[in-house]
Amino acid sequence: MTQTKAKKIFPPASRLATPTDLTPAEVRAVTGAVNPLIADSLALYLKTKNYHWHLSGPRFRD
Repeated sequence: MTQTKAKKIFPPASRLATPTDLTPAEVRAVTGAVNPLIADSLALYLKTKNYHWHLSGPRFRD
C-alpha cells in the first residue's frame, strides 16, 4: 500500500480533534493522570478473568 492510499483511508487529524477548552499542557496532565487508572483497570479485569477460568472444585458452579 502506498502512502497516498493510506492518506485516503484515514481522515486528517484536524477532523478527529475533539473540541475542548483545555490547553495542550492541561490535556497532557489529564491523560497522564488517567492513563495509570485505565492500565490498572485493565490489569484487574484480566487478572479476574484469568482467575475465573482456573477455578475448580465441588463448590464452583459452571
